[in-house]
Amino acid sequence: MTEDRLIRTIRDDKFDLDLSDTSLRIKSRKAVRVILLDENDRIGLIYAKNGNYYKLAGGGMNEGESQEEAVIREVIEETGYKSEILEKIGHTIEYYYTTEKYRDRYDGMVGYSYCWVARIVEFVGINLMEDEVGDGFELVWVDNIDKAIELFQNADFSGTKFTDYDLIEVSEKRDKTLLEYYKTH
Repeated sequence: MTEDRLIRTIRDDKFDLDLSDTSLRIKSRKAVRVILLDENDRIGLIYAKNGNYYKLAGGGMNEGESQEEAVIREVIEETGYKSEILEKIGHTIEYYYTTEKYRDRYDGMVGYSYCWVARIVEFVGINLMEDEVGDGFELVWVDNIDKAIELFQNADFSGTKFTDYDLIEVSEKRDKTLLEYYKTH
Protein backbone atom coordinates (compact mmCIF):
# COMPACT_ATOMS: atom_id res chain seq x y z
CA MET A 1 0.00 0.00 0.00
CA THR A 2 1.05 3.61 -0.40
CA GLU A 3 2.41 5.86 2.29
CA ASP A 4 0.12 7.43 4.87
CA ARG A 5 0.21 11.03 3.65
CA LEU A 6 -1.58 13.83 5.53
CA ILE A 7 -3.94 15.26 2.92
CA ARG A 8 -5.62 18.03 4.96
CA THR A 9 -6.36 19.27 8.46
CA ILE A 10 -9.94 20.48 8.91
CA ARG A 11 -11.32 22.49 11.82
CA ASP A 12 -14.97 22.90 12.70
CA ASP A 13 -15.62 26.68 12.57
CA LYS A 14 -16.59 26.56 16.27
CA PHE A 15 -13.46 24.68 17.38
CA ASP A 16 -11.37 27.13 19.40
CA LEU A 17 -9.90 24.87 22.08
CA ASP A 18 -6.28 25.21 23.13
CA LEU A 19 -5.04 21.65 22.71
CA SER A 20 -2.07 22.34 24.98
CA ASP A 21 -4.52 22.73 27.90
CA THR A 22 -4.13 19.39 29.70
CA SER A 23 -7.37 19.88 31.65
CA LEU A 24 -9.45 19.50 28.48
CA ARG A 25 -11.15 16.21 27.74
CA ILE A 26 -10.35 15.58 24.08
CA LYS A 27 -11.75 12.48 22.45
CA SER A 28 -9.57 10.87 19.78
CA ARG A 29 -11.33 8.85 17.09
CA LYS A 30 -9.77 6.78 14.32
CA ALA A 31 -11.89 5.96 11.28
CA VAL A 32 -11.65 4.76 7.71
CA ARG A 33 -13.19 6.36 4.62
CA VAL A 34 -13.59 4.45 1.39
CA ILE A 35 -13.72 5.65 -2.18
CA LEU A 36 -15.79 2.75 -3.47
CA LEU A 37 -15.71 1.72 -7.13
CA ASP A 38 -17.93 -0.66 -9.05
CA GLU A 39 -16.94 -2.78 -12.05
CA ASN A 40 -17.45 0.25 -14.34
CA ASP A 41 -15.42 2.61 -12.13
CA ARG A 42 -18.50 4.46 -10.96
CA ILE A 43 -18.15 6.03 -7.50
CA GLY A 44 -20.36 4.72 -4.69
CA LEU A 45 -21.54 7.36 -2.23
CA ILE A 46 -23.77 7.11 0.80
CA TYR A 47 -26.70 9.51 0.49
CA ALA A 48 -28.44 10.41 3.74
CA LYS A 49 -31.84 11.42 2.44
CA ASN A 50 -33.13 12.68 5.81
CA GLY A 51 -30.29 15.21 6.10
CA ASN A 52 -29.69 15.67 2.37
CA TYR A 53 -25.99 14.96 2.68
CA TYR A 54 -23.47 12.67 1.03
CA LYS A 55 -20.58 10.78 2.57
CA LEU A 56 -17.99 8.21 1.67
CA ALA A 57 -18.59 4.75 3.07
CA GLY A 58 -16.72 4.26 6.32
CA GLY A 59 -16.73 4.86 10.02
CA GLY A 60 -14.98 4.34 13.30
CA MET A 61 -12.42 1.61 13.83
CA ASN A 62 -13.08 -0.96 16.53
CA GLU A 63 -10.55 -1.65 19.29
CA GLY A 64 -7.73 -3.81 17.92
CA GLU A 65 -9.02 -3.63 14.35
CA SER A 66 -6.63 -2.85 11.50
CA GLN A 67 -7.51 -0.20 8.94
CA GLU A 68 -7.92 -2.89 6.29
CA GLU A 69 -10.31 -4.87 8.50
CA ALA A 70 -12.31 -1.71 9.19
CA VAL A 71 -12.54 -0.94 5.45
CA ILE A 72 -13.98 -4.38 4.67
CA ARG A 73 -16.40 -4.28 7.64
CA GLU A 74 -17.63 -0.71 7.08
CA VAL A 75 -18.23 -1.22 3.35
CA ILE A 76 -20.33 -4.31 4.09
CA GLU A 77 -22.25 -2.60 6.89
CA GLU A 78 -23.09 0.57 4.93
CA THR A 79 -23.42 -0.75 1.37
CA GLY A 80 -23.96 -4.50 1.64
CA TYR A 81 -20.97 -5.26 -0.59
CA LYS A 82 -17.84 -7.26 0.06
CA SER A 83 -14.94 -5.36 -1.42
CA GLU A 84 -11.31 -5.75 -2.35
CA ILE A 85 -8.88 -3.05 -1.26
CA LEU A 86 -6.97 -1.39 -4.10
CA GLU A 87 -4.88 1.25 -2.35
CA LYS A 88 -4.52 3.66 0.54
CA ILE A 89 -4.36 7.33 -0.43
CA GLY A 90 -3.67 9.07 2.89
CA HIS A 91 -5.49 10.62 5.83
CA THR A 92 -7.10 13.76 7.17
CA ILE A 93 -7.24 15.15 10.69
CA GLU A 94 -10.48 16.76 11.81
CA TYR A 95 -11.06 18.94 14.87
CA TYR A 96 -14.67 18.97 16.08
CA TYR A 97 -16.40 21.19 18.59
CA THR A 98 -18.38 19.19 21.14
CA THR A 99 -22.12 19.56 20.82
CA GLU A 100 -24.35 19.91 23.87
CA LYS A 101 -25.29 16.24 23.53
CA TYR A 102 -21.74 15.12 24.45
CA ARG A 103 -20.52 18.05 26.58
CA ASP A 104 -20.68 15.98 29.79
CA ARG A 105 -18.25 13.42 28.28
CA TYR A 106 -15.65 15.51 26.43
CA ASP A 107 -14.81 19.06 25.36
CA GLY A 108 -13.78 18.37 21.78
CA MET A 109 -12.82 15.64 19.39
CA VAL A 110 -9.87 15.02 17.10
CA GLY A 111 -10.64 12.60 14.29
CA TYR A 112 -8.16 10.73 12.12
CA SER A 113 -9.73 9.50 8.88
CA TYR A 114 -7.67 7.03 6.84
CA CYS A 115 -8.80 6.92 3.21
CA TRP A 116 -8.72 3.81 1.06
CA VAL A 117 -9.89 2.90 -2.42
CA ALA A 118 -11.78 -0.38 -2.82
CA ARG A 119 -13.79 -2.17 -5.49
CA ILE A 120 -17.02 -4.06 -4.85
CA VAL A 121 -16.89 -7.84 -5.30
CA GLU A 122 -20.32 -9.21 -4.38
CA PHE A 123 -23.49 -8.17 -2.57
CA VAL A 124 -23.87 -9.93 0.80
CA GLY A 125 -26.51 -7.84 2.59
CA ILE A 126 -26.59 -4.46 4.29
CA ASN A 127 -26.38 -3.96 8.08
CA LEU A 128 -27.05 -0.32 9.00
CA MET A 129 -26.81 1.04 12.54
CA GLU A 130 -29.77 2.86 14.11
CA ASP A 131 -28.42 6.35 13.35
CA GLU A 132 -27.68 5.34 9.73
CA VAL A 133 -31.25 4.07 9.30
CA GLY A 134 -32.49 7.28 10.97
CA ASP A 135 -30.51 9.47 8.58
CA GLY A 136 -31.89 7.43 5.65
CA PHE A 137 -28.63 5.99 4.29
CA GLU A 138 -28.75 4.61 0.77
CA LEU A 139 -25.99 3.73 -1.68
CA VAL A 140 -25.96 5.80 -4.88
CA TRP A 141 -23.64 5.31 -7.83
CA VAL A 142 -22.35 8.29 -9.77
CA ASP A 143 -20.76 8.05 -13.19
CA ASN A 144 -17.45 9.72 -12.40
CA ILE A 145 -15.32 11.52 -9.84
CA ASP A 146 -16.33 14.98 -11.09
CA LYS A 147 -20.01 14.20 -10.54
CA ALA A 148 -19.22 12.88 -7.05
CA ILE A 149 -17.33 16.07 -6.16
CA GLU A 150 -20.17 18.17 -7.57
CA LEU A 151 -22.70 16.42 -5.32
CA PHE A 152 -20.63 17.37 -2.27
CA GLN A 153 -20.27 20.97 -3.48
CA ASN A 154 -23.98 21.44 -4.12
CA ALA A 155 -25.55 19.57 -1.20
CA ASP A 156 -27.86 21.80 0.85
CA PHE A 157 -27.60 19.64 3.95
CA SER A 158 -29.19 19.95 7.36
CA GLY A 159 -28.70 18.33 10.73
CA THR A 160 -30.82 15.37 11.74
CA LYS A 161 -32.01 13.82 14.98
CA PHE A 162 -28.91 11.59 14.80
CA THR A 163 -26.25 13.75 13.13
CA ASP A 164 -25.40 17.32 14.12
CA TYR A 165 -25.14 19.97 11.37
CA ASP A 166 -21.56 20.89 12.33
CA LEU A 167 -20.46 17.25 12.11
CA ILE A 168 -22.00 16.95 8.63
CA GLU A 169 -20.27 20.17 7.56
CA VAL A 170 -16.82 18.87 8.55
CA SER A 171 -17.58 15.43 7.05
CA GLU A 172 -18.61 17.04 3.75
CA LYS A 173 -15.36 19.04 3.61
CA ARG A 174 -13.31 15.95 4.47
CA ASP A 175 -14.92 13.65 1.94
CA LYS A 176 -14.87 16.25 -0.86
CA THR A 177 -11.16 16.81 -0.11
CA LEU A 178 -10.47 13.07 -0.30
CA LEU A 179 -12.25 12.79 -3.65
CA GLU A 180 -10.38 15.79 -5.05
CA TYR A 181 -7.07 14.35 -3.87
CA TYR A 182 -7.88 10.96 -5.42
CA LYS A 183 -8.76 12.67 -8.73
CA THR A 184 -5.43 14.49 -8.95
CA HIS A 185 -3.03 11.80 -7.69
